[in-house]
Amino acid sequence: MDIKSIKAQQFINDIEKNKTKKANAAKFKKELDATKSNKADKLMKNEDVKLSAKSEEVKEAKKIVDNAPDVRWDVVNDIKAKIAAGTYKVDAEALAEKFINTGLYKNLVE
Repeated sequence: MDIKSIKAQQFINDIEKNKTKKANAAKFKKELDATKSNKADKLMKNEDVKLSAKSEEVKEAKKIVDNAPDVRWDVVNDIKAKIAAGTYKVDAEALAEKFINTGLYKNLVE
C-alpha cells in the first residue's frame, strides 16, 4: 500500500465517522426534543392557577371603577347651585398652590 491510498482510506474513514457522529447527534436531538415535549405536557397538565384573595379584591375594584361614570354629575350640580346662590367659596391660596405644584401655570403664561 502506498501513502496516497493510506491517506485516501483515512479520509474515507473520517467521512464515515463524521456521518456516524451527525446521525448520532440528530438521534440525540430528536430524543431530547421528545423528552422536553413530554415534560412540558406533564407540567401543563398538572398546572392549576389559583388567584389570591387580594387579586380577587383588585378584580372586583376594577369592575367597580370601570362601571363608574366619568363625571360625577351630583358634585357638578351641587357646585353649580352654590355658585348660582353665591355661597361657593374658592380658597385662592390652595388654588394657586395647585397651579404651581402641577405646572398648570405654564399653560397660562405661554
